[in-house]
Amino acid sequence: MLDLLHQLGIVECKNLKSGMPLSEVSAFLNKVSQLRVKLGFIVSMSGFTQDAERMIRNRSSNVTAPLVVPLDADRIRTALQHGHKLDDFFREVVREIKYVSY
Repeated sequence: MLDLLHQLGIVECKNLKSGMPLSEVSAFLNKVSQLRVKLGFIVSMSGFTQDAERMIRNRSSNVTAPLVVPLDADRIRTALQHGHKLDDFFREVVREIKYVSY
C-alpha cells in the first residue's frame, strides 16, 4: 500500500486548533483533482468539522473522482499504540471511506 501511495497519491497534514474546516478540505480536494492522483490522505491533528466530513464522504461515492481519506491524530495514535502494521492500517482506512454506508 505504501508503494501505491508513493506512486499515485498525496498526503496533506494540518495542525489546527479546532476541526479542519470545509474550506481546507475543499482546497485539498481541488489539489488532488488537479494533480490527477487517485488517492489522497488528509490528516488533521484536531479532527474535522461535520461539514468537512460530509463533503469527503459524499465525494467518496463518486467512483470517477480521486479517493480522499480523512485521518485524525487519535486514529493514528491508537493504531500505533496497538502495533498495527502500516499497510494494514492504510488498507483499513481506505476500505472504510471507500465502502461507507449512509
